[in-house]
This record gives sequence, structure tokens and C-alpha cells, in this order.
Amino acid sequence: PSLPTTVRELTLRDVGLKKLPEFSESCDHICPSLSMLRIDNLPALKSLQQGLLRHHLKNLTVLSIQRCEQLVHWPEGAGFRATLLSLQEELLICDCPKLMALPDGATLSASLKNLTVRGCPGVANRLLFAQLHNLSSDSIVHVSKEYADLACCSEEALQHLKSVDCLRINDVGIEGYDLFDRSRDRQPVFLVCDKERMWSWRCDEWVLSRRVRIRDFEVITATVSHASAPPTYSVPPEEWWPRRSPPASENHYHNGLISASIGEHHLPWASSLRWLAANDTLDEALISCNLASLEGLWISNFRETKPLPTNVLPSHLSGLKELQIFHCPELTLPSLQELIWSLPSLQHLTMEKCPNLSSSSSSSCSHSSVATSPPNAATLQTLFVDDVNLLCDAGFVHDQLSSLRGLHVWHGDLSSFTAVATEGLRSLQHLSFMSCPKLKRLPPDLRRLLPSLRALAIGGCDEIQLLP
Repeated sequence: PSLPTTVRELTLRDVGLKKLPEFSESCDHICPSLSMLRIDNLPALKSLQQGLLRHHLKNLTVLSIQRCEQLVHWPEGAGFRATLLSLQEELLICDCPKLMALPDGATLSASLKNLTVRGCPGVANRLLFAQLHNLSSDSIVHVSKEYADLACCSEEALQHLKSVDCLRINDVGIEGYDLFDRSRDRQPVFLVCDKERMWSWRCDEWVLSRRVRIRDFEVITATVSHASAPPTYSVPPEEWWPRRSPPASENHYHNGLISASIGEHHLPWASSLRWLAANDTLDEALISCNLASLEGLWISNFRETKPLPTNVLPSHLSGLKELQIFHCPELTLPSLQELIWSLPSLQHLTMEKCPNLSSSSSSSCSHSSVATSPPNAATLQTLFVDDVNLLCDAGFVHDQLSSLRGLHVWHGDLSSFTAVATEGLRSLQHLSFMSCPKLKRLPPDLRRLLPSLRALAIGGCDEIQLLP
């Protein structure tokens, strides 16, 4: 059936159309009013070359095409390319496995607010990845694709992205396994390019960051199907609480991909990285790359006899403001002190599941005459920990925590917070306890012990019996 040019919204769902309808009037001199077009589950539709999409729809703001399993061809000609260029609100293309890449010369509008491409391997190609950088910083983007192996992912996607703020790589790679070796059995990977709202210590505000996530395809499928979301705690909305510490994961991660991609393949966006998750491995390839823009580094899962290589961490991270360390049982307090001293701009530190820190604190005192802190060592402003015994080391508190403004104890096994843990924290303004099920009491004279304290938050501590 033909459509009048005055139609503003059109939804075609669960019908047997083999081609899209055409306008009843010529569009040469009349601009169609269509502003929203949604196409969903048209099993007989194989081509868009005929019908209304071949015209320049100047008023179209939303184009959604989903679940058209036989759809192959886009419209040809300048009309559809002009429509894409003027599309302002949303472009959604999902679950069209046979659909080819966008036509040659097709360019997305820099003002496009929402872009989603999922389950369309032909559409998510190198030309599309290269265009993601041109979208507005406020655009919401989600582009995902499965690849046969990491080499294919790098050639088509990673090499053509121009800017990435955050890199997360989980469950990809096996230690000692060359992820780019095509002669070995291929390991399918799943790439997601999207945006995430993250707290920037450098900007001192929430920012929308361009994020790349790469996972083993089977793992991410199992996660979606079976895993339940971990419990979360609502945090108070006070301005002094800019972000919450992320929960430490129990999974074994590998980041051979990080060093192989950044160090050896010279990805063009490596120098723009602002956040990096390094899981299980750190090596020379990662250290040698240019990470001058990095402001947040997350390290996790250095387990068993594998110590955290603090002596080979990047020495040129002069601008690093946030460091998070999870599940590093071999990390000692002297190594942590040396690491902090090597990061002159560090202001925010998170440490969870690092049991050797408190056990090594007593031995570190005997070496205090050997390790002398530099004059500007005490720069930390915020500390997230799960073990308050670390605060009983007077030397560590004096050298690193004398300027501390926020102390947040999360996921701890402590039964009490004693006066000993408060010594030296005269500048502390914000104190919180979250998910500490054994915590029963706080010092009754907390205000005297912490004279600068302005805010106290407690949550998930069901056994608490005594408040100051």
C-alpha cells in the first residue's frame, strides 16, 4: 500500500511485507513528514532498495530496524545517504544477521544522540568503527560484534577506533598463549564499544567516557544467562561522596591482550586512555607504551605466589590520580609505599583483598630508617580499604595519610573501629563503613579523636550496637 506524505510515525511489525511501502505522491517537490520509522520482525523483507527509504527523509529523526533475518540490502542512491546524515535522534539496527554494511559514502550525523548496532556483523565494520569518534561527546553508543579471534577484532575494530577513554578486557586469553597467532586454535571474542558515565578525578565531575570492552564470547553469554547481579548499597547523595568503590570480582582475568594490543600493535588511541583495567599480568609491552593521559589504573587478581610487580609499573604515570588494587595477596606494605611515592599526583587509593599489607606493616616499621619518604609523599585525599589494621602502622599513616580527607571501610571483617586506627588522621573529614557485617561499635569520643570530621555514613552493618 502507498502512504500519504503527511504520515509522521510508521511502525511495521510482524507482517509479511517483501518491500517497504512507497509514498502516494512524488517526493521531488514535497518533503515527507515522516519523523519516526520502526521496522520489526519482517521475515520476508530482503531489501530496502525499493520503497520510502530511498528518498531523502529530511524530517526523520528515529530509524529502527530489528529482527529482519532475511534483510540484505540497504537503499542505493543519494537519498538514503542524505537521510543518514540528517538523522538526529536514534539509529537502531539489531538482529539482522545478513544485512550488509552501510552504503559507500554513508556518513552518520555528528548530532546523532543514540546509536545501537547489535547482532548485525555486516553493519559493524571498520568504516562504522572509524565514525564513532565523530559523534557528539553526549551521544549514547552501543556497537557490539563477535569475532573469530582477537586478530580479526584488532584488524577490523581496534585499529580503526580513533579515541578510547576506558579499556576493560575480561576473560580473554590464556597465560603463555599468543592471542594474535592465527596458527593456533581460535578463541572467539566479543567486542562492545559503548559509553559509560564515570567519575573523573581530573575534571572533578561525572563524564561520559568512550569505553571498549572485550570478553570471551562464551563467558559473556553465560553471564547474561545465569549470573545474578551482586547486591548493591545505596550511597548518600552528599557532594562529598563522588563515587563508590567497585566490588572486587572473584573471576580470574587475563590481560595479555592489553599488552599485546597496546604495546606491540600500537593502537592509535592508546595515548588517549584515561582509565585502564589491568588484570593478572603487567609486562614490559604495557609499560613501554605512552599512557601519559591515564588518570585511573585498576589492578586485580595477582593471586597465589604471583606478586604484584611494583618495580615494573609504569614510571611515567605522573598524572595518575586514582589507583585501585584488588586481590593482590602478595603485595606488602613497603612495596605499596614505594609505589605511592612513584606516583606524585596520586590522590585516591582503593585496596581490597590484600591480606599481606597488614601482616607486613610491623616489619615495615623496622625498615623505616632505610625507606625515606619524599617531601611531597602525603598527597592521598581518599582511601578505600577493607582492613583497618593497615592504619595501625604509624609510619605509613604519617608518610601517606597525614593529608587524608576521606576514609571508607568497605567489605571489612572488623568488629570494632578503635581509637588506635584514628591516630594521625587529624585532617579526616569524611568517614564511612559499608558492608561490614561484624562491626559492632565505634569509639564514643570519635569527635575528639577526629576533630575535622564533618560526615559519617554507615550501611550494611547489621551488628552495630554503639554509635558515638
